[in-house]
This record gives sequence, C-alpha cells and structure tokens, in this order.
Amino acid sequence: MPPIYVKGGVWSNIEDEILKAAVSKYGTNQWSRVASLLPKKSAKQVKARWNEWLNPKVNHNKVWTIEQDEKLLSLSKLLPNQWRTIASVIGDGRTATNCVERYQKLIDDVDTEFKLVGPGIESMPGSGQQAASVVGDININPETKPSRPDDEDISDEEREMLAEAKARLANTSGKKAKRKLRERMLEESKRIALLQKRRELKAAGFNVSLTKKRKKNRLEFDYNSDIPHEHVVPSGLHDVKQEIQVNEDEKSKFNLKVSKSGIEMEQPKPKQVEKPGKQKVRKEATTSVETEPIKRRKLNLSAPEEETSIQEDRIVGTKPIAKVDRKSISKLLKSTFSTLPPPKVHQSTIIPKFTEEEDIIYLDSTSQDQDEGEKFRNLKLLRELNEEKSKLLQSQVIQRGLEIPNPDSLTLVKGNHLEELINQEFTKLIKSDFRKYKDSSYQAPIVQDLDYDIFEKTNQEIDSELVNMKINTSDQAKYELPRSKTIAKQILAKLQQLKENCSKSIVELESQEYIAKRAKLIQSIQDNYQELISADEELEFAKDRAKEEEIVFKVESNRLESAVDRLTKSTNAIQERVRQLTVEKLTN
Repeated sequence: MPPIYVKGGVWSNIEDEILKAAVSKYGTNQWSRVASLLPKKSAKQVKARWNEWLNPKVNHNKVWTIEQDEKLLSLSKLLPNQWRTIASVIGDGRTATNCVERYQKLIDDVDTEFKLVGPGIESMPGSGQQAASVVGDININPETKPSRPDDEDISDEEREMLAEAKARLANTSGKKAKRKLRERMLEESKRIALLQKRRELKAAGFNVSLTKKRKKNRLEFDYNSDIPHEHVVPSGLHDVKQEIQVNEDEKSKFNLKVSKSGIEMEQPKPKQVEKPGKQKVRKEATTSVETEPIKRRKLNLSAPEEETSIQEDRIVGTKPIAKVDRKSISKLLKSTFSTLPPPKVHQSTIIPKFTEEEDIIYLDSTSQDQDEGEKFRNLKLLRELNEEKSKLLQSQVIQRGLEIPNPDSLTLVKGNHLEELINQEFTKLIKSDFRKYKDSSYQAPIVQDLDYDIFEKTNQEIDSELVNMKINTSDQAKYELPRSKTIAKQILAKLQQLKENCSKSIVELESQEYIAKRAKLIQSIQDNYQELISADEELEFAKDRAKEEEIVFKVESNRLESAVDRLTKSTNAIQERVRQLTVEKLTN
C-alpha cells in the first residue's frame, strides 16, 4: 500500500514569504491558486494562516486591557463557543484563537487563586487548547504560531518550491504554456538528479536496483532508469556504401535518358475554340434563366400523428372559461351597500394644514358620545394650530430659523426719509428679537406680535400695491468699483505682503523640520559616540586583563615545571638508593 501524505505541519519562514507575495498578487479570494504554490499546505490551511497570523490587521500584542477582559467574559456567557463572533465584536485585531487562549488563561488564573490542589478532580487542568498543549505538547494549531526559522542549508524541496513561486509570481503576462514548460523542466531536472545520485551511489559501492521488483510491473517502463522506445545506435561509423550505390544507379539512368531524347519541357495546352452555334445556345440559356420567374415550392406538411389528435380531443373536451362581468358585480355591491342603515354618529379626523388661508376648522359633527381621549386629541390639535398661527405673526427670521444678528454690529445707511423710517423699524425689530430669543438682559423695547386681522389686512394692501405699482428704475443707485491707481497699488501691495507672509511661513515650517531632524541626528551621533567610547574602554580592559593573565600563566607554568623537575630528581634518587640497598642485601 503506498504511503499517505498529509498536508500541514509547522510553517516555515519561506512558506510565509511565499504566501504574502501570492496574496499580494492573487488577492484574498483565490486560496486554491495560492495553495498551489505551497505543496505542503492546503487551501484551508493557507486561508487560516493568513487570517490568524499574517494579516496586517491581526494584533499580535498579548497585553489585554481590563475592559477587554470584562467584555470577553460577558460575551463568552452570552455567546458560548462562538469565538469568531466574539472576536469580531471585541475588534482591535483580535482573532478567535486569541480570544480562546485569553479566556483559558483567565480561567487558569482563577484556579491558581483558589489553589485547588490534591488528588481530586478539582486539581486537574481545564479543557481547551492550552490544556491539550500541556498534556502532549502537540502543535495542534500551527497556523497561529510563529514560523520556523530557515536552516542554513535549504533542502532541495524548499529550493524547488521557492524557484517555482518566484517564476509564477514574476510571470505577469499570465501565460499557462510557460508554466507548464517550467513544470516539465522541473520534473526532468528531478529525474536527472535522481539518476546522478544513483550513479554516485553505485560508484561508491552501493548497488541500487533501478528496476521494479514486482513481477506484475516488470513489463512496464521504468522512466527513472530507461528511455522508453529507444533505438540503440550501433557503435562505430555508419556504413553508407549501399546508399552511394543507389544514388549512382539513379544518376546513370538519368544521364542515359537525357542523351537519347533530351529534356522535354511541359508546354501549355491550347484552348479549344468553341463553335458559334454552341455560343448562341449558351447565351440563350443564361438569358432564359435570368428572365424566368422564381418558383416556390409548395409547403407540404406531414400527416398528423396520434399524439396531435389526442391533444385536439383534449382541447375540444375542455369548457371555455367565461369572462367575469364586472358591471354586474359593481351593481350587486351598490345594492348591498344601499340596504345598510344610516349612521348614528358622524366622526371626522382633523387634518391640520398650517397655512395662512386656513381660518375655519371642523372638529366633529353632532357627536355627543365622544370619549375623553378623542377630546384630548382635538384639544391638542387646536393647541398646535394656535401655535402655528402665532408663529406666522412673528418675523421672517424666526420663522425660517435664521441667525439673529447683534444689534451693536449694525451700520445704518443714510438715505431719504422713507428709507430712514424703514431702517428704524428694522433696527427695532432686530433688537426686540435679540432680546426675546438671544439675550434677555439686552436693553431694548420689545415689539409686540401683530394681531391676525392687522396681519391679513397689511398683506392684502401689500399685494394690491404690488399689482398697481409702476416700477421706475431710473432712481436706483448703481454701485461701481473704484478705478483709481492708488487703490490698485494698495491691492497689489496687500497681495505682495500676503505672498511674502506665506513664503515666510513655509520657510519657517521647513526650517523647523530641518532643525528637528538635525537635533535627532546630533543626538544619535552622541549616543553612538558614547557607545563607541564604552566599547573601547571595555576592549582596553579586556586586553590588559588578558596580558596580566598571560603573565600569571607563565609564572605559574615555570613554578610547576620546577616542581616537576624536583620531583623527578627526588624519585630518581630514591630509586637509586633502593637499588643500592637491594644489591647490598643480595651480596650479604
């Protein structure tokens, strides 16, 4: 049975970089295409890795605030086991895995506070991802862990994966044929590398069989060791004597034929001249065809079959649907409504129209059975109508909700007697509105609102006056801009001054930025200088200490050498003395 390869495992740094580049090109929707660049990972794992770790929106900071912890605990009670929803509610770049780990840590902290120890079930670790990692220390969710650093010597698989990813991501034209060609070249390079490896093993003394051992597959090709359908070229030079003999024979035959009859060139065949009678017949035939009217074929339908006859019988058997007579229905409804008894109570709803022309309002017609709620609603509507009518008697500034100007900032333009009277009334009205609605402490007489009858009468007089008034535009004053040279010079001077002020402000801003950058650079230079001085001091101290240790080492080595010399001399003397004593003992 062939081995089963399961995709997944720890993510490497190379795979993370390939995933980032692929997402920047293909986007966050084509995960199967992104996963095709990573042979060890599936589309779901690639998507999880991006959403849980590599996405720039993910917050990798492990510090949680108290508000976030409280929110997490409350949401875990409201939405149990719905960690993705909880993560979206918390926000701040927190993923579902982060929420689960933080929740488990909070529970573990509470357990440690209670100090639940002993052989009981209370002292066992809680369930969850953290507990599983403690029990077996298995990398259950590698998509949420940091990537494994790259080795110094990259394996062949990772090198091929990196080359394929570079080629595909650099191919912006999107041609599939080039990618297929690269895949075939990669497969060929793998096959050649395998053959080279086996050749080297064979040279080293390791005999590896290239043929398959199963009897069932012995008749098949082994594409790693053999070349399919190969025609072996015989060794040595190719013998072409037979080909030369054939060529010589053909050449001699051609020369013999040319010497006898020469070379016959193909001549064009002469055109056959038609007789005049045949030409006349042909012309008459063409003219008759052109003048002959076009005849259409008759439309011959096929005979009806059994199915069509059955369908016709069904259609004949059905009854026609009668049209609904709407007039009779309307007459019936009118007759039924006419038989109803007359109403005892007439009630009507009030439709407020807050216009200037509305004076009469009909509330109810002979209604004595009116309840308190209906009376209250009618009174409320009447109150609203009175308020709207009172608003109509106010000034147009208050009605339109415009801003009331400050009376002290007003400047009166002098004119004729009528304009002065209008200006006086105008200022009185502004001061009164300012005191009513803006500042009650302002000292000014309050203008009372107009009576409704006076208001209507004045409006009618104004309308009639506007209709009968003849407009005379000759008295209207025309205002023109001054055209003197002094004013033009003043305007140019002001524009020049504004330009200089703007340029000065721009220069000041740029100089401030330059000064800030200069201060930062000076500070960094000073810091680097201080670090350099401290490093030099440490280096000098280390050199001095090394010299002192070398001197001490030499002195100690000399002392030990002298002690060893003395010891060897004493041992030699003792051995000599022992030898002498043994000799004396043997002689005696």
